[in-house]
Amino acid sequence: MGTGTVEVLSAHDVAREIRRRVPLAGLVQVHKWLYYCQGWHLAWREHPLFLEDIQAWTNGPIVADLWRDERYGPAPPPAADLTTDAKATVATVLDRYGHLTGVALIRLTHGEAPWRTASESVWPNETITHAALRSFFGESPDTSETLARLRATKHALEYAATEDGNVALKRLAERIAAGPREAPLDAGGLAAKLGIAG
Repeated sequence: MGTGTVEVLSAHDVAREIRRRVPLAGLVQVHKWLYYCQGWHLAWREHPLFLEDIQAWTNGPIVADLWRDERYGPAPPPAADLTTDAKATVATVLDRYGHLTGVALIRLTHGEAPWRTASESVWPNETITHAALRSFFGESPDTSETLARLRATKHALEYAATEDGNVALKRLAERIAAGPREAPLDAGGLAAKLGIAG
């Protein structure tokens, strides 16, 4: 990746990473977590995490192209390596929302402006725009907390990949990357453990 370029993945790649971290994830969960990954990544990095559109279906946000591909084919594209930013986004979303059932995620997304606005369109399965996602997640009451968690997770993943990364930090990064926890990580506590500023 050259200087100034932005790598945008396929939703297949992000879904693959979600399923690697949460092997028993249901279809509804995967699509809602993709919605949250796209929204928080847009708020953090100001560019999409994956190329495919998210649509407002009756049961909440769905990446329609991924849903159709997995249901009817064709075979998924070859796997791409996720960037550290992408891994940090997935880890943070799963830490925050990974304990929720499909039904709870449907209820949560139905209460959020991006889905509500798109679902009120006269057209069925209207696309939820990047602008709507960026605005909602960028102006959320807990935006600063979540963005601090994203930065801290990225730093942990980067540091754990270096030769001089200590064993405790590697274990912490693995725990974060392993998937959802009962309660979300506290960004300040994580940053303090890592010795970095949020």
